[in-house]
Amino acid sequence: MKKENLNNLLALLAVLIIQISFFPALFSLRPVPNLLLFLVVAWTLINGFEKMFWWIIFAGITFDLATYQKVGFAVIFFIIASYIVSFYSRRLSVEHRLWGNMVVAGFIFLLTVLSRLYGLFLAFIEKNISAVSLPVLHNLILQNLPTEVILNIIIFFAFFAIMKKFEKKSASLG
Repeated sequence: MKKENLNNLLALLAVLIIQISFFPALFSLRPVPNLLLFLVVAWTLINGFEKMFWWIIFAGITFDLATYQKVGFAVIFFIIASYIVSFYSRRLSVEHRLWGNMVVAGFIFLLTVLSRLYGLFLAFIEKNISAVSLPVLHNLILQNLPTEVILNIIIFFAFFAIMKKFEKKSASLG
């Protein structure tokens, strides 16, 4: 196994353990930040969509299995999220420090909203909720959204800095 693949596997397992074991206890009030989605975005920004495609699929399947969801939904969500980030990051010059950080923060905002809608979609599928009134649906989507977005942006940038240092260190060693 190549060193790069081993590093990706270890990063995936570490993030998955943190996502499933520690985050629910740390963030007892829902929603829990999706660290695995942040890993997918970081992989996409650092290495590109094409290079990380199979790892993103593996991450989605692993996430679905670890969270007892129907297999495939996280894969689709992660692939779409990664493609959006890849498509726009190449066109919007993410390398520029201030502008790039603003664009990435916009990605995290968009992905937070999409993640909320994804969770709502899964709830509809699992519980067959069809008789929800519009005010309840509005509340489910927008409840604590600004706080969640700010928290996700902070967590992502901290996580992204760690991932970039890890990538540089592993590249310099091997």
